[in-house]
Amino acid sequence: NSLTSKTFLKLGLLEKARNLFLNTNPSDKDYLNNMMLAALYNSNADKNESVQLVVKNFLENNMINEAVDVLLITKDTYAAAEILANNGRNREAYHVLMLNDKKNNSDDSKEIIHKIANSLITKKENVLFGLKLLSSFGYFNEMINHLSLNIF
Repeated sequence: NSLTSKTFLKLGLLEKARNLFLNTNPSDKDYLNNMMLAALYNSNADKNESVQLVVKNFLENNMINEAVDVLLITKDTYAAAEILANNGRNREAYHVLMLNDKKNNSDDSKEIIHKIANSLITKKENVLFGLKLLSSFGYFNEMINHLSLNIF
């Protein structure tokens, strides 16, 4: 695999080299290294395609931390937080969001923020974290709604 992928690299066949790395067996000693290398390849179609393929591969092999690390390295904070939340790790998702840039308020990010905040609040995981998350991203009305529901 390694020799063949290096040959593909020398020939300029980046996509074939990346695909070989992606097909590495999870029990292979070079699995993590090959996934990280695959994440660095850029496809002509979409520069994030390689990263998404590696993340998908990690998730299929139940390697949540590695998938989140790749997303954080590539500054896809909201996707990393969403993976953490989908795996019941809302507190970690909260920390990822709070420690990173709070300027991106796209519809996708709004949905993820609300999902994590609502889970923290309704499941009583940490109500203050949920309220602070809403407040920090400027969702004051939603925060007030949660406060009024809990007070009355």
